[in-house]
Amino acid sequence: MLAARDRISPGRFDTLLNSRLPLAAICLSTFFAMTLLVAAPASAAPPLAGTYRITENTDLGSEIRLTVQLNFFNPGDAAVAISRVSLRSLSAPGQLVSAASSVVVQSHSNSQCSLQFLIAKKDYNSWSIGPHQQFLVTLQLAGGKVTQISLPLLRTRE
Repeated sequence: MLAARDRISPGRFDTLLNSRLPLAAICLSTFFAMTLLVAAPASAAPPLAGTYRITENTDLGSEIRLTVQLNFFNPGDAAVAISRVSLRSLSAPGQLVSAASSVVVQSHSNSQCSLQFLIAKKDYNSWSIGPHQQFLVTLQLAGGKVTQISLPLLRTRE
């Protein structure tokens, strides 16, 4: 319990609050900044970049056979082996259309390949619109584990 002499007068309380508030704000700001620096992982550059070009599309009724030329660039210091490239189905979420690949992109260089995909016609109509598309690429960095990344590729024209 506070005795009468221990009570803080209203004027003194405002002074006490005003003098400690900036110190508390500085401490909290420093704490949150340090938390962000420690918790945020170092963001590495993506292992690949590139472009794509549709070289052929064949109407098969309810499906389209799509031939795509992919150009990959590896800005990293290690070779990247690409084992599979996939497209997401827009009409059936969660389903993928995939094509096997055996492309190796050496460090600081580029490689290209042509792959064929058989996709639903309504997926093609939605997918072919726009300047870029997301490709799911299964890859392995030299000496590393196999991983799958979502890679946005810019569409180029002839």
